[in-house]
Amino acid sequence: MVGPLGLVGLAVLVGLQTLLAAVSVRWLRVRLESWWAPVVYALVFVPVLLVVSTFLLTGVLGLGPDLGSPGVALFLLVAAPLGLGLAIDYLWMPPPEAVELPTGRGT
Repeated sequence: MVGPLGLVGLAVLVGLQTLLAAVSVRWLRVRLESWWAPVVYALVFVPVLLVVSTFLLTGVLGLGPDLGSPGVALFLLVAAPLGLGLAIDYLWMPPPEAVELPTGRGT
């Protein structure tokens, strides 16, 4: 059973993982040229990044509650943040082509 403090810690971990996923997907969309490459890389490399960060945060640093099952932890700390990060970047953020970047300094 996860207590109230454990639920807050879990919410913070899910929020951090979602932020990491959204920023990673956005970085891939900005850097890669084709329309399919960011999707493929986001579905291959971002979950690996999330698994590594999950091991770091929950294993090495010992943050978060004991969820009782590796499947639950995998869903809550990898699959759900990946889905939320993809949704944030593709549905809420404007496409990289629509954002105007500054051309130089002080002009």
